[in-house]
Amino acid sequence: MNDMNPRAVVGGNNPPDPIDEINASFEADREEAANWTDGAPVENEAQMKAVDALRKSMREWRLSLEKGQKAATAPLRAVYQAELDRWKPTIEDAKRIEGCLVSTVDAFKRKLKAEKEAAERAAWEAANKARREAEEKARAADASNLEAQREAQAAKEAAMEAEKAAQAAK
Repeated sequence: MNDMNPRAVVGGNNPPDPIDEINASFEADREEAANWTDGAPVENEAQMKAVDALRKSMREWRLSLEKGQKAATAPLRAVYQAELDRWKPTIEDAKRIEGCLVSTVDAFKRKLKAEKEAAERAAWEAANKARREAEEKARAADASNLEAQREAQAAKEAAMEAEKAAQAAK
């Protein structure tokens, strides 16, 4: 049975909306502006003066709306800024800790990277050396000597394995 007599709450008396109040004070000029913005061009000085006056009124309407918007949002903005400020020191401390941890591990990571790059370089150098040796054996191998041909093929396969190892080192 409470539906028949709802509980009173702040704002429950439906105060006027500032947007509606501002719009109402410019209603006549807004309607007149709608008449002038039908696509027909201005053809004489009297029409020009009427349109200029309406444009000035519409500018005042816009400025009034912007002022009302700023007044309505100022308290919200203050609360928002206060909440940002409340979180800021803790977030900054978390960032500070992150930075210190990055610095703590940086030297080791650089050393590890240098070692990995050196191992990768060595693997590529070995692959290139094996490839050059295989090419040399292939050039030097007697086409009629089976053992020389087998050695050349083994060197070629070793070069391919060395290249795979170098790529795996990445």
